[in-house]
Amino acid sequence: MKSILQNKREEQCFICKHYETAPTPPKIRYDLLGNPHRALEEHHIFEGINRKASEKYGLKVYLCKYHHTGDENGSSGAVHSNPNTGADLWLKRKGQYAWERRYAKHLHESEEANEEFREIFGKSYL
Repeated sequence: MKSILQNKREEQCFICKHYETAPTPPKIRYDLLGNPHRALEEHHIFEGINRKASEKYGLKVYLCKYHHTGDENGSSGAVHSNPNTGADLWLKRKGQYAWERRYAKHLHESEEANEEFREIFGKSYL
C-alpha cells in the first residue's frame, strides 16, 4: 500500500522536511545530467514483526540515506541507528496519529483508538 503520510512524488526526505531538530544532511549529489540526486529509501515505521502491518496500513515514509541508515560519515540522526528515540520515536508517533485518523476515525485521540492500535502493533506511542 502507498504511504498514508507522504507522497513519494514530493521527492523529499520526510525527516529533513518536517522534523524540527533534523540536522542538515550532506550536500546533495548530482547525477550525470546535473540533476539533484535524491536517493530516497522506503522506511517502514514499525519494523520487525510489525513490518507487514506497516505495509498493510501504509505506515511508511521516504528517507534520505543520512536519516534512514546513516551515510558513509556516520549519522547520529539515522532512525535505524537509534531505535525508539529521537526521529524514530517521532516517526512512530506520527505513524500512530495518522493510523488513528485514517482507520479509527470515530475513536480518534481516545483510549479506544490507542487500544485498537495496541492490538495491532503491540504498543501505543502517544
